[in-house]
Amino acid sequence: MFSVHLRRIIGLLLWVVVLSTPFLFLENVFAQSSGGNADISISVRTPVPQFSLSGVSNQLQVRWNWDFISLGYFPPPITEMRIELSDDFLNYYNPSQFSPTPIPPVPSSAVSDFLATYTVVPGTYTAQITVVDGNDFDYVVGPIIITVLPSGGGGGERPSHFNTDLTVNGLAYPSPSTVVIFNYNSVFQANIVPDSLGNFNLHTTSLPEGSASLSFSAQDPDGVLSVPLMIPYSLLANNPATLNGINLPPTISLDQSVVVIEETVLVRGYGYKSGNVSLSVDGPTSRAYLVQASASGAWQVSINTTDIGLGTYDVVAVSSSQDEVITSPSSEQLVLQVTSTLPAAPTCGDGTIASPEQCDDGNTVSGDGCSATCQNERELPQSHIDQPSPSVLSVSDIDLSFTASTPQGSITSVLVYYSRNGAPYVQYPGTFSGSTAQLTGLTDGDYEVYSIARDSTGAEELPPTFADATFHIDAVVELNVLAYPEKRSPRQGNWAMPASLTLYQPGTRTALQQYDISTDNQGRADIPAAGLTQQNYTFLLKGNSYLSKRLESPLFRGVDLLVDFSFGGTFFLLGGDVRPDDYINGLDLSAAVIRLYSAFADADLNHDGFVNGMDLSIVVANLFKSGDGV
Repeated sequence: MFSVHLRRIIGLLLWVVVLSTPFLFLENVFAQSSGGNADISISVRTPVPQFSLSGVSNQLQVRWNWDFISLGYFPPPITEMRIELSDDFLNYYNPSQFSPTPIPPVPSSAVSDFLATYTVVPGTYTAQITVVDGNDFDYVVGPIIITVLPSGGGGGERPSHFNTDLTVNGLAYPSPSTVVIFNYNSVFQANIVPDSLGNFNLHTTSLPEGSASLSFSAQDPDGVLSVPLMIPYSLLANNPATLNGINLPPTISLDQSVVVIEETVLVRGYGYKSGNVSLSVDGPTSRAYLVQASASGAWQVSINTTDIGLGTYDVVAVSSSQDEVITSPSSEQLVLQVTSTLPAAPTCGDGTIASPEQCDDGNTVSGDGCSATCQNERELPQSHIDQPSPSVLSVSDIDLSFTASTPQGSITSVLVYYSRNGAPYVQYPGTFSGSTAQLTGLTDGDYEVYSIARDSTGAEELPPTFADATFHIDAVVELNVLAYPEKRSPRQGNWAMPASLTLYQPGTRTALQQYDISTDNQGRADIPAAGLTQQNYTFLLKGNSYLSKRLESPLFRGVDLLVDFSFGGTFFLLGGDVRPDDYINGLDLSAAVIRLYSAFADADLNHDGFVNGMDLSIVVANLFKSGDGV
């Protein structure tokens, strides 16, 4: 009880100090645009005002004027003009806003007008223009479809895809490791060798326009692949994009996964050059090990099983850069079993295949395809799933064509294994024969598949190194929310957050729909949206203990809509709203102080499991800031 009162007193004192201390917070928001010349001209006539849109040298010009002769009277002055643009990914933004000096009355023979100029990247846009006059009457024109061509465009139609430009920068392990990159929608693959520091980069113009995901894995010199890292992206033709900070997890392997107590287990892998590797062993007891990787990125840890005891343990590694600025996502989670005695070795010839047996035909006679030690004596069956076309499907059922052959006997069955959104592979229920495998009831996501063939002699194909085919299922109309809370620990793959998403009528405070959601560790949440009316919406996301962020007027067209809150102003959601009123002040700081060293999720802003000084520093850094919903 005394401890609780003491923490409350400390919180109150800190609040008084905070409110009596001047704070200065500077925030710089940079916007950059690039591209060639633009050449467009569209005019729209309304019953009263007239608008004209044109583009020259990357400048989108919006002209508004009153024709007094046609109007027959002097209109009230103009107080505000807004233009909203939507790119191909349906992300609306307001490139600029200005309030011109009210236009004084002019002779009836004149035409009063003014001009606003915006710098835009060449592309296709949907524009909506709003003018407010002195009587607070809104004149709205749009939506208008506008195509801004780059220099030398010649007026032809813009290709529908492959006019993109993407640069990827990241960190893996020093060469001769390899970074393997997959794109599921266009079946794109690249193998990149990092430099001597482990840095890698990719520049490609071979990806289509749209929103999808890239899967990044690092293959170390021992041939071990890291767990895939899924990174979403959006591309617009003639609009260069960059993905930075793609920091890959370390590889990890055990020299044995089942050991007798008192034996030593060697855990090894590759991480960032000369950086620290933290190894966690969690089970009936928990143990952490810290080692430094070599200049090649190699690391290893010897675990004396006497130190951890009997039981089953999860083993995970995290790598940090030599300067400790970068912390990787977690490695693959391996399972270590420490027993009092080893399980009985498999019996060759009992008809049951058990590791390390490759086959077991019920005898110990060599020369029949399965040796006396239960190892294959011949080539194994082979199979391969054909790449489906198209690779983006709007249905939940898919027929996959495959081929299968065997040098001995005949193919008896084919098994299909799949991975969704980078998860571990699982077998699809049932087996298949012939040349087609029908997969039904698939949910939306990115899929990798491969096949395993069995023949009449009992031989079974070994799993392949890479997937046979990839495809994307998009059968359910969804709002695909993307949001990143700030200053999480670890920094990547740790963006899970409960939140509320509210849809408003644009330009009003009229709430049309609200969803309670939870984003995953990649910062994503998919919301079924089949019942939504096709119109423009203003989206407001309020994360638990985070300031709200608004996304202005995306157009929902009855298909999947990416609602990306990493655009505009700050990339991350700002934390510290512990008392959720969408404004961070001394009350939030005192509430966080009272929760110090507890596991209260509302004050654990860096998401490391408990409330500590890092969480307080986040609150202090954002003091007196408010959300977009205020």
